[in-house]
Amino acid sequence: MNRNTSLICSLIFILCLSFGGASFIYGNFPDLSFEDLTKTADLIFIGTVVGRDCVTDRSEKMVFTHVHFAEIQVIHARPGSVQARLQTVRLIHPGGRLPDRAVWISAAPRFEPGRRYLVF
Repeated sequence: MNRNTSLICSLIFILCLSFGGASFIYGNFPDLSFEDLTKTADLIFIGTVVGRDCVTDRSEKMVFTHVHFAEIQVIHARPGSVQARLQTVRLIHPGGRLPDRAVWISAAPRFEPGRRYLVF
């Protein structure tokens, strides 16, 4: 599989997870077309995962994963997008593993270090 095909497959997988199965966790997502999704995205970029770390919220009940991307290629950014100007982009999603606990969210994406992803 070439690099472009891999990026497209990763995007489709992330979109399916984000908007297909996640509605039972987060509530109802608006039914957006691909065109509407691209128009409403704050930032669309291609980046390489350079790190992941997990933290808890203030109540220490929920675990969140911070995914760090580098080698950013911005595809689209809204005028007010803060991360579009940065060298690295941080994406936070629910779920993750700490030494003393783990929270598994079935719809949460899994980003592998060293791989490139197209992210909306």
